[in-house]
Amino acid sequence: MSAKYVLIVDDDPDLVETVSMILESKGYEVGKAYDGIEGEAAVKKRRPDVLVLDVMMPRKNGYQLCKELKADQATRGIPVVLLTAVGEAVPTTTYSHAEGMAVEAEDFIPKPVDAATLVEAVERLKILEGGACVVSSSPLGANCLSADICAPLAQKKINLTFFTHLSGDRQVICTASEMGEAALTLVKSHAAPGSELHLQQSTAVIAVYPHDKRPEIMGTFIRSLARARVVLHGLASSPSAISVVLSSRREKAVVQQLFEHFYFPAFASPQEFFDAQPPPEELVQQVVATYQEKVIKVYWILPQPDLDLWGATISSTAILEGFAHALIDLGKIGLKIPFLVANPGLGGKDFLLSFSTSGAASQTDRGSEVRRILQWHLPDIRPMRLTPVAGVFLHGPHFGDRYGVVYTFLQALGRARVSLLALSCTVSSISAVLKQQELGAALQVLEATFEAPRAGAPRPYGRPGAGTGGNRS
Repeated sequence: MSAKYVLIVDDDPDLVETVSMILESKGYEVGKAYDGIEGEAAVKKRRPDVLVLDVMMPRKNGYQLCKELKADQATRGIPVVLLTAVGEAVPTTTYSHAEGMAVEAEDFIPKPVDAATLVEAVERLKILEGGACVVSSSPLGANCLSADICAPLAQKKINLTFFTHLSGDRQVICTASEMGEAALTLVKSHAAPGSELHLQQSTAVIAVYPHDKRPEIMGTFIRSLARARVVLHGLASSPSAISVVLSSRREKAVVQQLFEHFYFPAFASPQEFFDAQPPPEELVQQVVATYQEKVIKVYWILPQPDLDLWGATISSTAILEGFAHALIDLGKIGLKIPFLVANPGLGGKDFLLSFSTSGAASQTDRGSEVRRILQWHLPDIRPMRLTPVAGVFLHGPHFGDRYGVVYTFLQALGRARVSLLALSCTVSSISAVLKQQELGAALQVLEATFEAPRAGAPRPYGRPGAGTGGNRS
């Protein structure tokens, strides 16, 4: 098998050599360029499997080069990983991580570069084994998601590798296997009367990235799960990845399906992927941070207003493939999916789906098209739509909750009296959907709570006449 080719573009020769040694030690072939113009020429000379690109460079910065590559159909598919010191060494710079997301970079890594984080960003497929999963279903209308629920988990230093919530109904909490019983006991002690809880041991989290918010990538991922005949314990997207929680016994079947539908630059086959995996305890240690900050640092806090939030219940995993094909068709009409969560009922008998859609600013209302596509592939469902809503996305180092990131997030929103409609915490990100008119208050309290680069002063969000809770249809 020929080695995968990674092109590194950075004006710091020492950093280029450091990154080269990291990747070459993993068997990659490495190309080097030392500013944006050289990088552009190197891409034209030989197309890389992955481009590792510094942000702050002379002649042409990384954002400019990334934007140009993504605008060109011939180079749009090259995965771009941005390297940046923004927010730490250069807090007053005009560069920002929010700008990086605007130019559709697949991932970014802060300097100094962490070897494990770099390799993970290049490889684009990850399994976190040795887990346990708590599925909680609460009576409709119960406030099952509050800071009080997460406080004891943070106090007991229970790291959350996966966390999802849908308003007033269900949540999924994943942690290391040895902490599963403790997590179940703590959640049960704070659950609403009438709640049902279930502990599933021996679970794994599989993540594929990037997806660029493209429904067709999410749909292909879910179709792979359906064809591997797995029982899903949770499904969620983040800005960088889409992740699933499933029984460890089915991970090989899922990876086999993923390799049939996706190209992973680092691996020629499923067996090569599994041979490269570190021991489960080492993977868990990569997620669990060994420090605690007085003020939690994040790479960015990114708002996205004017979304539609869709919800539906499907009866079983047997029709999950229908939802996958619906997502693929949504991609054909040019929509993006910034947020997606699927939480199972107890025993996996049904699934509560929630996802948001967005389109270009010039597009007209696409709600009728979304409903038509959903009902064509899933004729028995009754999709509900809430519009407009807003999303808030946080991305940060070691966001496996770091013994309390979710708690801090929920506590902050509680102080601002912001009500969450849906939440996911997976693969270094927290993604939340809330009422559009509450977005300004949410940004204000989050920027006061977390240390993050600012892309500009927050502006008021909401559309004239939007009402207090959006429109349901």
